[in-house]
Amino acid sequence: MGVFLTLAAVAWLLPPVESIELTPDRDNTLVESPSGSLSNGQGGSIFCGRTGQPANSVRRALVHFDLAALPAGAVIESVSLRMSLTSGTTLVQDCSLFPVERAWGEGASNAGPDSGGMGAPAEDGDATWLHTFHDTDFWTHPGGDFAAAASATLAVGELGETIWSATPELAADVQGWLDDPRTNHGWLLMGNESSGGTSKRFASREALDETTHPVLSIEYSLPPGVPATGTPGLVLLGLVLTLGGFMRSHFARGLEPGARARRSSNSNSPAQSAGSETDL
Repeated sequence: MGVFLTLAAVAWLLPPVESIELTPDRDNTLVESPSGSLSNGQGGSIFCGRTGQPANSVRRALVHFDLAALPAGAVIESVSLRMSLTSGTTLVQDCSLFPVERAWGEGASNAGPDSGGMGAPAEDGDATWLHTFHDTDFWTHPGGDFAAAASATLAVGELGETIWSATPELAADVQGWLDDPRTNHGWLLMGNESSGGTSKRFASREALDETTHPVLSIEYSLPPGVPATGTPGLVLLGLVLTLGGFMRSHFARGLEPGARARRSSNSNSPAQSAGSETDL
């Protein structure tokens, strides 16, 4: 019985796949500008694709999630990103997520709660087309430094909820960021930049309607023998194993006297029967 209790306890200590949902701790839009003077750190929207302007029409969104709520040592099983498309062309356009390779900022610039595609004057610490942090630190390449390959691409059309479903690359991004937080610079969202009038507008973390904020959904598990509670969990596991051993020993001792009594009774029965027959 102790063995079964121990196995059950161990199974309990090894949790199944868990899930968590996170909202961004910062986001912004890179507004194409030769001077790097435009941003939208506090605006209610982020943009990707190209507006209808004749020049400087490219927009690229940035979004970052703090992963501190995930347990250390977690194994990322799947990752998906949900955003709300609030405006822009309803023609289907590919929108792709690329891991960003340098830290960037969200300053106090604000082009308004409902629009903002033109951007606003950049403030200290804002990411801009030229700057990671306005106006002291720069991207290596105007328009942002990001991986060459997209981690996920989605054909975006109608307004409303938009989900980049789980891909191995998205899971690998988050796993890498969790294992080494210094590399977590979030994703850049790039739309169709081949022609004008392709822009897509998504609700940012500052949008007035909180239900439209970006949400990162993560499923994760823990390696065998490493409970979510860390060292205290291992101590508890040791106690359970000790208790299982104690219970096995206790039940064995409890059964021994009865077993001896039955053996003794069985060995005396023939003699007693023979005695009875002699007396008769």
